[in-house]
Amino acid sequence: MFLKKALAMAILAAPIAVMNGCGGDNSTAGTTTNSVPFSLALTDGPVDSATAVVIELTGVSIKPKGAEAIVVEFETPRSIDLLQLQEGAVTDLINGLELEPGDYDGIHLQINAVKDDVLDSYVELEDGTTVELELQGKGEHGLHITKPFTLVEGEPAEFTIDFDLRKSLLERDGYIVLKPHLHLVHNHHAGHLHGDLDPALVADLCADPSVELGAVYVFAGANVVPTDVNGSESDPVASALVKLSPKGEYHYHVGFLEAGEYTVAYTCDAASDSPEEVNELTFAVLEPVTIEECQEHEHPFPPHAPHEKWDESVCEEILNGGSEEPTEEEPAEEVPADDAATETDGTEAENPVPHRHIPPHLKKWCENGGQEWHPVPGEGPKKPVPPVEGETPVEPETPVEPETPVDGETPVETPVEVPVEA
Repeated sequence: MFLKKALAMAILAAPIAVMNGCGGDNSTAGTTTNSVPFSLALTDGPVDSATAVVIELTGVSIKPKGAEAIVVEFETPRSIDLLQLQEGAVTDLINGLELEPGDYDGIHLQINAVKDDVLDSYVELEDGTTVELELQGKGEHGLHITKPFTLVEGEPAEFTIDFDLRKSLLERDGYIVLKPHLHLVHNHHAGHLHGDLDPALVADLCADPSVELGAVYVFAGANVVPTDVNGSESDPVASALVKLSPKGEYHYHVGFLEAGEYTVAYTCDAASDSPEEVNELTFAVLEPVTIEECQEHEHPFPPHAPHEKWDESVCEEILNGGSEEPTEEEPAEEVPADDAATETDGTEAENPVPHRHIPPHLKKWCENGGQEWHPVPGEGPKKPVPPVEGETPVEPETPVEPETPVDGETPVETPVEVPVEA
């Protein structure tokens, strides 16, 4: 298949900048008629226990809808340390490439990441060792961002690819697999989030703040129950490491969040959060956060932010909860038909209190009982006791009230079982 090749002049060497707001007006002066100047940058969501994550890119492919791909080839391979692209920092991949207005199917990044004893893409760990980085599947297929986008004449076309390393790196024997999680963001439709964490909160959640400060997770939607990273739809859309600022403040910064509602949560257990396991984390959760386009949003964590802890207790909720039917201890009050449409005065809740949402991966964990918790250091092992093979767990029986005898009939006594002590 014939691929169009764009001029290498559209590529910048290796600039790194911090993006604040939405930049310039992306004027079309000097471009061809009806063309849109397209710019593409790369940023990163950080990962723990690594000092460098280097990927080697050879080019970028842009796919117009219903047309051949447009390929921009770098004159020389670009080695990019993703851990240098935090707190809103970016590196430009394309700047001012003229593209036609219209719909596009996505973007591919061409990468050298094959396990071949060549350190083109690699990870430097905290213990000083360097291991190869291998793209999951066939490396020649590159990194795919399949999110469609539209270029409109006269409107800015500045995009950023958010590379979420927390979900993307999987440890193997002697190397690390790159299972890329990439998110394409239109800069002019996104905002940035930052804030400080109260020292009392950090001391409460961190066993030793001088060793580990954890991370802030951002979840799409308001009032979402935060959970661990596990490769499902309940994953955070972004994260940021908590760092100690030069002034001694605990600070976080999350860049390039699309405008909308979010749940923001802090955990000091981020280093123990593996995307291939069910992990036990404790979160401090903020009130819902609204991100607006082209705005910097400051949301600090107070000293007593409400805590949410995921551990084996979620299995108790799944096994014993989940139903909003009335119990015998609290019978449902019958409402006369004539009063069914009567409005309340607002002093009493009309609807039952909803149960806490249990993410699907935790439901599956409880149902199969074949995995173990991987708790944070210092808390010790915590795992539910699975049922003995061949035995069915016996749930406590609900006492049966004797039936009210009908006039003229002999009442039937209900036998009462007396428990026998072992």
